[in-house]
Amino acid sequence: MGLLIRQPLDLGHQIFRVNRSNKDGTRSREYWREATCAEAKCLGYRGGFTIPVDPATELGLRQATYLRRSMDRHFTEDSRGDGLIRFHFPPGQECFRGPHYLPVDRDPSFINLSHGRGARIMDYDEFQTTMNEVVVQNQQRHLEV
Repeated sequence: MGLLIRQPLDLGHQIFRVNRSNKDGTRSREYWREATCAEAKCLGYRGGFTIPVDPATELGLRQATYLRRSMDRHFTEDSRGDGLIRFHFPPGQECFRGPHYLPVDRDPSFINLSHGRGARIMDYDEFQTTMNEVVVQNQQRHLEV
């Protein structure tokens, strides 16, 4: 499985990115694939989920109508006297959160961005060597201060 670094490492002038997104913020298909709720171990899929709807608003009426008429999912609904309708979806159904993503099973790409336009992709051994050198340089700088 690929390595995922969520925040840039603090390596001085060197920054490495792994499994990055496209420029528009979408996940790159090179590193990520869409997954079903079952594959992603989605909590809503495993334990079920509830959607509260306020029928006193126009949006709430549209949501309730959509859930009642347009859905191929099983649900029950109830109201508790607080003005909200709750749609309860039992476990084993896809959630409404949009697609889930899982990392593609491949070797990660390590990208050295320290040279601006001269950025280059490194294999793991080169990345490890470069990172170790930068960490040692940073430690020496801190010791000199």
